[in-house]
Amino acid sequence: MLRTLLVSSLAVLFFSATATEARQREKLDTRLAVATFDTAWWLVDESPYAVRKRGIDWDAVARRHRPAAARARNMGELRQSIQAMLDEIGESHFNLIPADTVDIAHSGKLEPVLSGFRDSGLVAGMVEGELAVLRVAPGSPAAAQGIQPGWRIDSIHGRAIAPTLAEIAALEPRTRRTAQMYFESAIASQLEPSAQARKLTLGLRDVQNRAHTLEIVPAPASGELVNIPLLPPALFHIQQRRLALADGGCLGLIRFNLWAPALSHAFPKALAEVRDCKAIAIDLRGNPGGVIGIAMGVGGYLVSEPTPLGYFSAGGASARLPALPRRVSDDGKPLTPYSGKLAILLDGRSASTSEVFASGLQQAGRATIIGTPSAGMALPSLMNTLPNGDRLLYAVADLTAPNGQRLEGIGITPDIFAPNTFETLHAGQDATLLALQQWLQADTVPPQETR
Repeated sequence: MLRTLLVSSLAVLFFSATATEARQREKLDTRLAVATFDTAWWLVDESPYAVRKRGIDWDAVARRHRPAAARARNMGELRQSIQAMLDEIGESHFNLIPADTVDIAHSGKLEPVLSGFRDSGLVAGMVEGELAVLRVAPGSPAAAQGIQPGWRIDSIHGRAIAPTLAEIAALEPRTRRTAQMYFESAIASQLEPSAQARKLTLGLRDVQNRAHTLEIVPAPASGELVNIPLLPPALFHIQQRRLALADGGCLGLIRFNLWAPALSHAFPKALAEVRDCKAIAIDLRGNPGGVIGIAMGVGGYLVSEPTPLGYFSAGGASARLPALPRRVSDDGKPLTPYSGKLAILLDGRSASTSEVFASGLQQAGRATIIGTPSAGMALPSLMNTLPNGDRLLYAVADLTAPNGQRLEGIGITPDIFAPNTFETLHAGQDATLLALQQWLQADTVPPQETR
């Protein structure tokens, strides 16, 4: 049901009338379709994740969906049959990623895609059951149109949002949270930095509930181009800032969007800029994950003794994911890990590696989690190319938190729950940052010396 919701509502809502959709309707060779389906089935069957041992009759799953793949008249129908097969597993990280997504990211030549990575300057998310603007980047195309946090988004490209929201609201709680995460991610793919950026036509309502129909032309986006094998190129960005406190001190805030290899060198530099503050917060809101090894390395700058972030298990074997104290800097100088107050900010789009990192430090008593529950989508995975050029993402192991609890389907419960509301957004405030400041004021510690 969940995948039906995503494909029928979200894909139709956002990707109709595009060149990519035209490709999906092209006539498909039957032999290629069957070979693609069989390869996807085989990769999952051979994975150490062992779907058969989880009570799934994988042969019966193939019998149910292989005929649809053989009958597929075009790429779109083939993809639906493969994804329907994957959905029977009922876990995250079993997804089909169309080759078109990667091709567009590399070439930027398909109309009406704008060339290069572009950004509207908008960040949106669910607020009190509605889709709303959460942040507007200063000087961005969205800011130039006068859009402000707290404005409701009623439509994108003329497609109403309300029917999809109603479908999500009708789901049972656990499925609803996952569907909402996918929904917000689909919205983000349209509004936030992307190589697939297009002109946006948005239907919005302002603070006074007045309707606006605005066209936004995304501007060139800033950030470092990073490549993770078999994934589309992405822009990595990290920023640190010092939030002034009433007593004249500061609160250090470090925010980054991906656990990309570039973070290994960028994080210690960002940490050095703010480690003399009374506390530091790592903002992982909207961070969908990345390379787990990077999280282990970052954790080393924040712990004074070996700290498990979680455990992999597959094929009867298990492995610990440790954060080991970092004692020497990249240039060979002695280094002391940061030992001051630490908070981690999460939301419903914080997933995978972000969840592993946060749960490990939370359970070690090293960090306080502030925000809203995370996505509950944390399975180690690989990606392989199928005969038709699409990418298959599939889990290869299970993952548990240090206490043995699975994160998959559960996620992380914040120590301090701080959801955005229309009241806080209309007041120009970020509910999570407000809660962060209140947490610090409730229990302050002397600042550390810069090292």
